[in-house]
Amino acid sequence: MMRPTFRKSLQQRIFVFTLLIVFVPLTVVGIMSYVTSTNMITDKLKQAHMNVVDQIGGNIAFVLEDIHDLSLFFIQSEQARDLLDASDSDNTDPFNEKKQRVEQLLLHLIGSKDYIASIQIENPQGDVLINTGSKEDPLQSHTKRKLNDLNGSALITTKQNVISYSRLIKNVYDVTEPLGYMTIKLKPSYIYNLFENNNTKETASYFLINSERQIVVKHDENQFSPAQLQSVFDSIANVKSGTSETSVDGNDYIRTFHRIKKTPLTIVHVASLDALMQENQFIPSLILIALIVSLLIYTIVAYQFSKYIVRPINHLQTLMKRVEDGNLAVRFEPKGQNEIAMLGRGFNTMLEKLTFLIEMVYLAQIKNKEAELKALHAQINPHFLYNTLNTIYWMGQMEQAPKSAKMTHALSKLFQLMLKDQKDVTSINNEIEYVSHYLDIQKVRYEDMIAFNVYIEPETRHAKTVKMILQPLIENAITHGIEPKEDGGTIFVSITRRDNLLLISVEDDGVGADLEALNQMLVKPSDDYKGLALKNIYDRIKIQSGEMGDMLFAPTETGGLKVCILQKWEEDRE
Repeated sequence: MMRPTFRKSLQQRIFVFTLLIVFVPLTVVGIMSYVTSTNMITDKLKQAHMNVVDQIGGNIAFVLEDIHDLSLFFIQSEQARDLLDASDSDNTDPFNEKKQRVEQLLLHLIGSKDYIASIQIENPQGDVLINTGSKEDPLQSHTKRKLNDLNGSALITTKQNVISYSRLIKNVYDVTEPLGYMTIKLKPSYIYNLFENNNTKETASYFLINSERQIVVKHDENQFSPAQLQSVFDSIANVKSGTSETSVDGNDYIRTFHRIKKTPLTIVHVASLDALMQENQFIPSLILIALIVSLLIYTIVAYQFSKYIVRPINHLQTLMKRVEDGNLAVRFEPKGQNEIAMLGRGFNTMLEKLTFLIEMVYLAQIKNKEAELKALHAQINPHFLYNTLNTIYWMGQMEQAPKSAKMTHALSKLFQLMLKDQKDVTSINNEIEYVSHYLDIQKVRYEDMIAFNVYIEPETRHAKTVKMILQPLIENAITHGIEPKEDGGTIFVSITRRDNLLLISVEDDGVGADLEALNQMLVKPSDDYKGLALKNIYDRIKIQSGEMGDMLFAPTETGGLKVCILQKWEEDRE
């Protein structure tokens, strides 16, 4: 069963890739920025709430300090001691007079103190001597015992909507003798107004609680139940002040608390985090909108970029299809120096070379046809010439002309070997046999003027070589090297193996040659066809051996020329 394959165009891949390159980091940065801004806003809200609660706590601490100073002033006043000393007297007139003076003093002291609800003075027996309020509230016996144990220090007691500041009044002449007790009560409305004036959010609540986490004064906008408040207050029992996030029935709140120094009172502020964040959602929302807009813009840019990159490639693909249809005249117009432009130039170069090669193949085919026709016309000539040479050879033998017979016999053998094998590759043995007949002819012609030395490594006799390469080289050595000397010379032929190469060299001690001109002939023969044989040999060994095939020229120590032919090593197994 074949599995379905999903193919994406290059443009789609570039588009997706470029989009992912920016989308991932941009999304990460956007999320981090959103979270960071949210945390910063939350931290600023916590700090703002902490400042407000600290300010309220400072106001209440200032009020309690002022009450402390007022109580010190009163208990040290002569009017207060006279009143308490006269509280046991049976004479009511002086007592009432002293009481009136003390009441005037207290009214004067609390005239500008809008936070004081009442001041109560009572003697050790529990009789309330003065109460500026509407209702007398004698101290409980256990409260008096605490005040006696505090030995003059203040005691703050609380209950719902009541904050009492009490202290013992002692006889200045006998500090062990208590004269009475003073109790100053704060107005709960004053603290409520403090909460009210600093509460700008409808979802925020203020509580003033005592050390037992009981509510003394509250301004509750959230309408918390007692169980919910208990969970809010539980974790702040042993902490002086601070701010934190808490959850109540699945809703998140910022809880801020401040413990008033030297008192059992703690201010607790609770505000809905969700409501606060909605009011301060501008920056996170702006970041989110900027992220979305940036992604949309980059999506458009990435698409246009991928389209810009792929457009010349698509054009090149269209041209390739036209080439497949046989139109080799098309050309790509490169712009700039980028990789696509280089690809287009390579495409144009390939087409030019392809056109050239097609023309060359076409011309070669025409020449090949012409050669075949010529070969058909001349096919009978070598056989006729071979038979004729054989007849001349036997006639020379009969007429007692051995040299002529020998040359004719050698020449007939050359034609026989040429006709015997029409392949371009032969063995070293066959090549040596062919050359030996050629040397027989030259020995008769030049007699003792030229010496021939041939060295063949035994293992090379069955190696493959391009056919008829030795004879032209030996002929060149005779014609251009030895003959100009007039006094003769020596030609040395060597056939050896070097690793994976077959090395054939022809060396003479003639007049030498121009090496630069010889190398130039391998590229292009001269106009008078000089070097055509060398060019023919060079081309054939290149076709047979490729890069391993080569023809090299070097001068000899005697001033002659050495020609080396390199071919790939290959044994003839026929």
